Amino acid sequence: MESERATDADDARRALEDVADSRRSIARRVVAPWWYRLGTALCTAGLFVGAGLTISAGDEPSMLGFLVTVSLAILAPLALLVALQRATGVSVDRYASGWGAWYAVVLSLFGVAVAVQVVTDVSSVLPVAGVVAFAMTLLTEQRTDTQLRERVETGATVA
Repeated sequence: MESERATDADDARRALEDVADSRRSIARRVVAPWWYRLGTALCTAGLFVGAGLTISAGDEPSMLGFLVTVSLAILAPLALLVALQRATGVSVDRYASGWGAWYAVVLSLFGVAVAVQVVTDVSSVLPVAGVVAFAMTLLTEQRTDTQLRERVETGATVA
């Protein structure tokens, strides 16, 4: 009887250790590689540059600005997500939580930069704002990786 309880307790302990090992393994994989974080930051900055090129064209919208904007707003992020999934082998909604402030600040920055560039006709306003958005995106991606890793390691719900 005592021996059965000891075996059950040992089995339970080993099972819990296996679960903890699995969580640590997945937590290492859920973190995005450096190139993904850099790519998302470049996409964000590129949106500002593309819009700046379009607005700077004056009366004639710039096809280059339009192509840069579409490529960096739609195509590049999709390609990055597919590459991330293949590289890590893990599919997690990275943007389910914690990005509200980033969206609010970056969209506000974009709106203000567009208004200032249109009113002042200074073509460098959006690209300079894009540098700020680049830095904000890079920092937010790093914070997201830290939060995801911690949530997986502790067994918290991950979207």
